Amino acid sequence: MGKGALKFGGKSGVLPVPRQIIRKPFRPVTVKPSANQGYAEGIQHPKGSSRDMRFPKVIPVSEQINLTARDPAKKYTEEEISKMPLQQQWKVKNSELRRTFLKETYYKDLAAIELNELTESKRIAKEEAKNKLERQHEESNTTKLTMPSLDDMLKEKIMRERTEEEKELLHQARELNRIHWEKTTKTQSALRLLELYNASSEFAVTEEEVNQLVDDAFTEKDSYASSYKIMRSLTATAAAHAKGVEDVLKDAVVGKLGGGPSLNALKDAVSGVDDEIVREAQENYHKSLLEKVDSEEQK
Repeated sequence: MGKGALKFGGKSGVLPVPRQIIRKPFRPVTVKPSANQGYAEGIQHPKGSSRDMRFPKVIPVSEQINLTARDPAKKYTEEEISKMPLQQQWKVKNSELRRTFLKETYYKDLAAIELNELTESKRIAKEEAKNKLERQHEESNTTKLTMPSLDDMLKEKIMRERTEEEKELLHQARELNRIHWEKTTKTQSALRLLELYNASSEFAVTEEEVNQLVDDAFTEKDSYASSYKIMRSLTATAAAHAKGVEDVLKDAVVGKLGGGPSLNALKDAVSGVDDEIVREAQENYHKSLLEKVDSEEQK
């Protein structure tokens, strides 16, 4: 007998796998459903199959014993067996031994299955209790103050998850950036529209103005006059360009846009700031007049 054979029941060597006696289920089979199995809605299943999983029939152990080791219809007494031929006697006794040992084997196999299930349930409960205790365990101050090892760094996540406060701050920052971008875009659009509106005073809008421009362009027939007009137009263009630069600088100093009111001026007018300034100026003017009249009367 080899070393360590006692834990195998005193058996040594390469042994075959014990044959399973209880092959048919004696308890209801429970299978966890999987999302990757079965047929989707609207898809027909093949003929002869079922959309739901078919479970084998549950047969209790007592019924399985009755099916495989059923008692004979007639039981012989010892006296009747002794009167039988030897071959018949051996056949009857062999059948009785077979039924007896098969029943014992069924019950032993059932006890082994129940013992394995009990052992497995205890092991799972022990692991769950251990994991729960590990989750509740708090690190000591020494562990917190020391440098983490490479193994600890690999066990932890590479990126730290944001806290609820950090998530809220990030959301507020993104919302602020979005509002700022929308405000900048709308302000630029408003400036372009206001500049176009201020410049529209020089556009030819009516039919009479368009006809006048066409007549001015095609009235001169003489080539000399045309050349003179071209030179004059070029000079006027250069002067207009210089005047445009001057107007831009003047608008920047005065606070206008395209020769008209700026966006801030429109905001002040809409919000009523200009009216308030005018009202305060009038009140100050009347107050100064009253003070001047009083001073003259006192003299």
